[in-house]
Amino acid sequence: MLGIQQPPTPDAGMSEHRLTIPQDLDTENLERTVAGLSAQIGTDEEPLLFDLGELQEVTPFTVTALLALLERTRSLGRSYRIEGGNALVWNKLHGYNIERTYLDPRKRQRPSFLEHFGERSFAAFERGLYFCAFQVEVLTGLPRYLFRPMGLKGSVLISQLKQIGSDSLPIVALLSFLVGLTLALQSANQLRQFGANVFIADLIAIGLTREMAPLMIGILLSGRTGAAITSEIATMVITEEMDALRGMAIEPLRFVILPKFLALVISQPLLTMLANLMGVLGGGLVGLFWLDLPLQTFFQRALAAVTLGDLMSGLMKATVFAWIIVSIGVYKGLNVGKGSEAVGVATTSSVVSSLFAIIITDCIFSFFFYF
Repeated sequence: MLGIQQPPTPDAGMSEHRLTIPQDLDTENLERTVAGLSAQIGTDEEPLLFDLGELQEVTPFTVTALLALLERTRSLGRSYRIEGGNALVWNKLHGYNIERTYLDPRKRQRPSFLEHFGERSFAAFERGLYFCAFQVEVLTGLPRYLFRPMGLKGSVLISQLKQIGSDSLPIVALLSFLVGLTLALQSANQLRQFGANVFIADLIAIGLTREMAPLMIGILLSGRTGAAITSEIATMVITEEMDALRGMAIEPLRFVILPKFLALVISQPLLTMLANLMGVLGGGLVGLFWLDLPLQTFFQRALAAVTLGDLMSGLMKATVFAWIIVSIGVYKGLNVGKGSEAVGVATTSSVVSSLFAIIITDCIFSFFFYF
């Protein structure tokens, strides 16, 4: 990318030579258009005004022409400025390192706090509407494809179940075991001081079932599965695979998106059950070796302490967390920007948004279930 410096601003009273950047630049007329405008640059000494008023969108041909003309202008020592173009045009130019400092200084006033707040609020509201519309499309599409003979392909769903569910078993089992072990170690010393060794089973079982297991699996899968979903769909959008599917009359909602929803919603509660078992096992080993508590007694206490309501509340959390992860992952992937860098940005945004949404939802569930 050419490094273009800010030129001196022309005096207010001087006339300017206007050069309009056309919208319909393509491979055939790019060279001819740039040559014609470059010839006008060297004809006189008047300051130049590059007018972007005709641009409704920015293409690589537009950027190529504008950079060539700006570099030509700078090499001749001519003063110039740029004006015109809507916010979308300048956002795209900013991505190509053509900064907003080239705008007319009279139009380059810093927005007030209220203007900035209003723009951000409207943008957030618009994104919220798109997300709600996406949720409605998924919710109406699930029964439409589940209960029809030519609905979702079983092989696609099984493949997603393997990638999302069974491939996560080793790390879920190991992490849950270590969390249960650590939680028991942290509690063992305090409980031993009061002669309440046996209550470590209640603490581990209830803590994991109600809170730790669904939250831990949600956080783990938001980083592992949510990021993978976003990067996969974002790559398909950028490489135009989604458009190719639509061109072949294959609906992406049916073959790409819904199998991921079903796979994660099915897998995450099962993985949460595994996390409960492995966490209790880790706590049982601590009770056996540090608190002289037999494994049989530990598991009996754990089973007696956990009620069906505790188990169902944890599984409900896991199901909602799964829906949040896959919803945000797919949404961020479908709304990715342009270029390979945008895939990384969308993936990072997906993980951060999923974690934030999971923690907020967990707080809401805690107030709903326990107060």
